[in-house]
Amino acid sequence: MSSTDTVTFSNNTGPVTVTSNNTSIATAAVSGNNINITGVGVGSTTITVNVAANGDYGATSRTISVNVEQEQTPQTEDEIEQERVTTLLSDFKYVPDEITLNRGATGYIVLEGWAFDGNVTYDFTFDENGTSKGVPSYIRFSSDFTENEQRYKIIAQDKVGTVTINDIGYRVDTGAEIRRARCTVHVV
Repeated sequence: MSSTDTVTFSNNTGPVTVTSNNTSIATAAVSGNNINITGVGVGSTTITVNVAANGDYGATSRTISVNVEQEQTPQTEDEIEQERVTTLLSDFKYVPDEITLNRGATGYIVLEGWAFDGNVTYDFTFDENGTSKGVPSYIRFSSDFTENEQRYKIIAQDKVGTVTINDIGYRVDTGAEIRRARCTVHVV
């Protein structure tokens, strides 16, 4: 709020005076051929500029509208990174996010919002019928990555049930979570 803007005027004028309509929002002062306007508080006001008569020039008056806005606090690097991570996490999703396969059938899901990045490690967990498992027994799951698409092949096994695939990506350098996606597979 305490930033100052300067208006420059010609030196061919008579004496210049300035007044603020509301000094709790903005103040003004003349310095040489400049009018310095300083924001004091958030809001709008006017600055009146009066120029006295001088030789061939008559007296004149003008107003300047001033809007003072809340100063934005610069983000820290941690805040910028957290904002980026939050955006990344919200952009990832499997399409479809739910799939039904007959026993022995093959299906595919695609992770949207993904871009190839060699600085990411991936961790998959599988929840079968509400129980977390390291390796699923209802499906076989394999990846088919390209630089444009991250696709997974799912082969339903002979066992009927539901598996939720949880896909979490982490930055290699910091270990921070940068993506999360989930897909539920029903084997019927």
